[in-house]
Amino acid sequence: MKPSANQHLRGIYSILRSRVNLINKSIGHAGTQGTENETVIRSLLLDFLPHNYGIGSGIIIGTNGDASRQVDIVIYDKSKPNYSIAKDSKIFFVDHVVAAIEIKTTFSTGKNG
Repeated sequence: MKPSANQHLRGIYSILRSRVNLINKSIGHAGTQGTENETVIRSLLLDFLPHNYGIGSGIIIGTNGDASRQVDIVIYDKSKPNYSIAKDSKIFFVDHVVAAIEIKTTFSTGKNG
């Protein structure tokens, strides 16, 4: 059978899902589970993103100067100038941000029953 992009993506999802399931079953503390899940997803993203993108976590400053809440994973353009105080700053300007991802250990519909 000829390989397809869809099969490849399903394989990647399967590996990611297996790692997340192992973390969630092995670690009883929700905060630690979240941190470990973030690490797994960051690692996976680093394998696929072009080198001019970086991955961090922190807050995003909007064009009006307002700050977001803490964001689990921020994908940013490393080719843009860093106006932050330090190289490893946890502050990202919105025009540098490519994507912001929140990691949830559990999912709920919000409906009872």
